[in-house]
Amino acid sequence: TTTTTTTLTTTASVVVSTDAVSRGNCGVEEDTLVDNVLWRGFVSGRVFALEPMVSTLVLPAVYQTECNFKKQQQLLLPFAALAAESVPEPTHLLVRLLFAEIHFEEPGQRVFSVAVEGSAPRRLDLVDVAGGFLRPHDEEFVVPLNDIVRASAGVIVSITPEVERAKLSGYVITPVTLDMLPPTTSTNPDGTATEPASTTTTTTTT
Repeated sequence: TTTTTTTLTTTASVVVSTDAVSRGNCGVEEDTLVDNVLWRGFVSGRVFALEPMVSTLVLPAVYQTECNFKKQQQLLLPFAALAAESVPEPTHLLVRLLFAEIHFEEPGQRVFSVAVEGSAPRRLDLVDVAGGFLRPHDEEFVVPLNDIVRASAGVIVSITPEVERAKLSGYVITPVTLDMLPPTTSTNPDGTATEPASTTTTTTTT
């Protein structure tokens, strides 16, 4: 197994098919519709949410809740069944993990690492990387859509606390082909692409 990390700089928008995009809202039991987009509820570990008075002023809804973990966890994040007639047939999954620090206000108060399907772990201090408290931060991983991943109908995310509890606010899983990724790899929850200055995407090949 080899893992390569590539920094891709966005120059234009692309549109990714929304047919099989899967979205999960961590810390919420019920499925919810946000702007006519379905977010599946996902609960594991301990849950935490912003107070309503605070949440109405700041983050998008999916970043206002979280599952958090005192010990290392392996989470199976489910994705939607893929249509047999999909053209082009997807070969990879673009996995976007959603984070925001909604409890601690200073850098270093929460530090943890995440990895997806055996990728190299990424160490995260959310206040530091997002530039402050109550700011969203996403991490993206490209995972081969092999027989094992297809059979499990889910993506394994390893999350390991270092300082305080590790956390996850949500996820978006989009089936893609590799030629769909450059120059833009970042997709919104509705499946359309964003234009960040740059994004670091880990591609794992087997």
